[in-house]
Amino acid sequence: NKDLLTQLNQIVHPIVFKDFDNWLLEKEQLNIKYIIKEAALMFETDSYKKIDKFIVVTAPMELRISRTMQRDSITKEQVLSRMNNQLSQEEKLAKADYEITNNEEISLIEQVFSLHQLLNKL
Repeated sequence: NKDLLTQLNQIVHPIVFKDFDNWLLEKEQLNIKYIIKEAALMFETDSYKKIDKFIVVTAPMELRISRTMQRDSITKEQVLSRMNNQLSQEEKLAKADYEITNNEEISLIEQVFSLHQLLNKL
């Protein structure tokens, strides 16, 4: 129900944003080179406005569907319904500065380590 989802988001997102801002203020004093913020709805909400660089984790559609079905014990139709409320992977990738491919073929550790080295140089 899109109306109920909108109402829920209007309640939850401002609280999450405020909590993250407070947490971030605490971390600014620690001289940390970078902080990673995970958010499934980064572009669908105002979260993206406070982000300097975007990392998008990509995976083939069927793999994303099967992982979500297994993780949440839901049907394929329920997964697709959730996905319909989000930007497509292609739209997110078009906005990305970096991509990590999570397809069970390419090493995630190597990709994350390479990106970590790159981010530390910024």
